[in-house]
Amino acid sequence: MMKIIRFAAVFLLMAVGLALTAYAQAAQPVLNDISPKTVAEGQKLAFTISSNEADFPDAAAPVNFKMCDETSTTGCVPQASPLTIGSTQATLVNTTKTTANFEWTPGATQAGVYKIRFSAQDGNSIDFKIVTITVNDAVPAIESAGTISLGSASQARSNPNHDDERDREVNDTEKIKIKNAGIEKITGITVTVTPRTGFSASDFKNRVTVAGGLTELEPGQEVDVELEMRIPQSLDAVDENGNPTAFLVADMTITAFRTESGKTTEQVSKTIQVTMQAENQLEIKDARIRFNGDSEGLKDDDNVKDVRPGHEVVMEFEVESQFKDKEDVQIENIELRVESDNDLNVDEDVDVNDLDPEDTDTVEIEFDIDDDVDKGDEGLTITLMGEDEFGARHGESWAVILEIEREDHEIDIRSIALTPETVSCETDAELSVEIRNTGRRDERETFIRVNSPDLQYGRISDEIELDEDDEVTRTFVVPVPEGLAPGNYRIQVETYYNTNSKSMSDGLLLKKAACGTDVAEVPEQPPEPPAPADEVVVITTPPTTPPAAGIQPPPVTDITGGAVTAPPITEQKSFLESNGLILLLALAYIVVLGGGAIVAAKLLRK
Repeated sequence: MMKIIRFAAVFLLMAVGLALTAYAQAAQPVLNDISPKTVAEGQKLAFTISSNEADFPDAAAPVNFKMCDETSTTGCVPQASPLTIGSTQATLVNTTKTTANFEWTPGATQAGVYKIRFSAQDGNSIDFKIVTITVNDAVPAIESAGTISLGSASQARSNPNHDDERDREVNDTEKIKIKNAGIEKITGITVTVTPRTGFSASDFKNRVTVAGGLTELEPGQEVDVELEMRIPQSLDAVDENGNPTAFLVADMTITAFRTESGKTTEQVSKTIQVTMQAENQLEIKDARIRFNGDSEGLKDDDNVKDVRPGHEVVMEFEVESQFKDKEDVQIENIELRVESDNDLNVDEDVDVNDLDPEDTDTVEIEFDIDDDVDKGDEGLTITLMGEDEFGARHGESWAVILEIEREDHEIDIRSIALTPETVSCETDAELSVEIRNTGRRDERETFIRVNSPDLQYGRISDEIELDEDDEVTRTFVVPVPEGLAPGNYRIQVETYYNTNSKSMSDGLLLKKAACGTDVAEVPEQPPEPPAPADEVVVITTPPTTPPAAGIQPPPVTDITGGAVTAPPITEQKSFLESNGLILLLALAYIVVLGGGAIVAAKLLRK
């Protein structure tokens, strides 16, 4: 019986031990995976490692994290923070009971690959992971802010022609800071300036000064570098589009060396761009624009209103050299160009005379606004360009907006012409009228009205259909009244849409000479101003031949042979040409005869 009890006790103890062992194995700390890491010399590397909870001696106790350097020749014995890796120390500090933070900043000579063993353990178990850390060689860095900018939009150039000797060589100076942004000392600092294409060292005659004459910089140390350069006489003022610009003229390169213990000497460098700007001496002094009989001043960024399809535009420019007499520089090869940005199809240019200092020249550019151009804003670029005698480019660029207007209804009179323009023995002349629908709508009830009270003539065309941008020509035979005195006789032409809404008005003169002689010298009179575009003509006398249903043509009277004839016009005669004068003369003659008879009778009586 005792043997049975002893066996049972031993079995119970073994079972408890196995259970405790299984529990301990099930709950031991296990490190989570850690990815490979990369860092540069001088930069801090930081990351977090973690595991599950400990189980012995107390589940509330923190996991014990350790590390060791497997790349060390002294062997790898896990230890708590800190750990010396090469020449620098790393730390591993618990942040919670199951996490810890690793931090390490490799030194300037620690480029290479390191294998660090991390472990996590409690009182009866342990787990570990090996992490590969790659340390890259830190490239020394020389830093500087931006570029070096010399000159400005008002910077004078060197000028061998200048009356004042001090202005024949002109320099400008600029400072810039350079910094050793690396983690090692740099030595043997030198500065060189290399001209860009189009310039030579003799153009700039540069001088470089490093503050304090320093030739080496500790990590983080800064120093001023001063660059003095000559402003060459050939430096452009504007780019190829006429815009004032600072041009890239040279590169300034700073070179130094670093030396690591056990490593070869390495060269480092930094290149800084050098820009330069000088003043512009060619400008548009004044400008005007003319169209449709109007003229107005013009300047950069202007908006020109009320420009219409078919208008002829004339732009006048006064160009001036800004060089002073004492500078004695001529500007040559001057061109002024006007180009459109969108649909105007304008590309016109004109040559300007060479300009001496303070000299001006005036030029004009003409172009037409296309008949089919749409309503809206159309941009023009005006570019003035020339070169001075040293090869420097000068000029400017303007931007102008033409605000194109286009009415819903507009029947434009494109041309009117008489054949012949002067009549002597002829009994009629042929009038040709070309019209165009410059509105934005198709028109179906369009008419041309021709009228001349002086010639006792009036006609209206047949009804015309005109789609947008279409044009037609109609001819009229204008009779010359018999006995018409030599002189100039006005003929008025008008267009109508929607049957009787007046659109445009124009006129010309028929010149009448005595039969067989030259034209009479009668001064021409200016055309009458056109009526408002949307004037509605009120019809007072209906035509004798009824028009189509619902159509009321423009006002005239008699229609013969498909044409409409104006009513007879009562000729206004002077008193010397009137019947009253004849009657007065007859009465006077009778009075004279009567008086003579009375005198004769008295004589006979005596």
